Amino acid sequence: KFGICDKKAMRAKAQEIMDRMGVKIPVNAVMSDLSVGQQQMVEICKALMVDAKVLIMDEPTAALTQSETENLFKVVNSLREKGVSIVYISHRMDEINRISDRVTVMRDGEYVGTVNTAEVTKDDIVKMMVGRVIYGEQKAASEVAPDAPVVLEVKNLNAGKEVKNVDFNLRKGEILGFAGLMGAGRTEVARALYGADKKQTGDIYINGEKVKINTPNQAVKHGICYLSEDRKRFGLML
Repeated sequence: KFGICDKKAMRAKAQEIMDRMGVKIPVNAVMSDLSVGQQQMVEICKALMVDAKVLIMDEPTAALTQSETENLFKVVNSLREKGVSIVYISHRMDEINRISDRVTVMRDGEYVGTVNTAEVTKDDIVKMMVGRVIYGEQKAASEVAPDAPVVLEVKNLNAGKEVKNVDFNLRKGEILGFAGLMGAGRTEVARALYGADKKQTGDIYINGEKVKINTPNQAVKHGICYLSEDRKRFGLML
């Protein structure tokens, strides 16, 4: 009441909310030291600190793992049961179908329509979004020939504490995905490959030729581009 922050009470309240969300982040952590996904979880917890009647969530799971997303959905459902109204914005169709009661579709900045989620299929919503049917048969196998040339090969990549003895190759026309929990080293692999982070060991081959990549400039000269996970922090010169 004298205008002085009660940090003990603040941290206790923050811990209560984070425990409810299943967030394993120290309450005294500095935001700038956290990953994008962790910052996203803190932002969601911050919104729950207020006794809100309407909660607008814009792409809340964009940087979250599956387990973190499950925790978020539990909280969203508990808030709904308490009478909180939620506007949930997402491009992930499975999430929309799972968590919403009604779906409003926007296309090119204009309102297309609103439907009851239980009464439409994913294909119906996609048709509203793009104005035509685009779904075909799901492909059963890779469209990349098994003998397609290897354009990128990485051997024994080690960088920091997260990246240990990573080997992989990428064929022409192929999309290679890296999956893992938060902190598993996905981003660190990409940054080490691009020369943004220092690597201890690792050989990189482009079209069969061994190359030296210790800086982003060298990576660019070899035709490698990097779209960062945190566009605001690492993708822009603010």
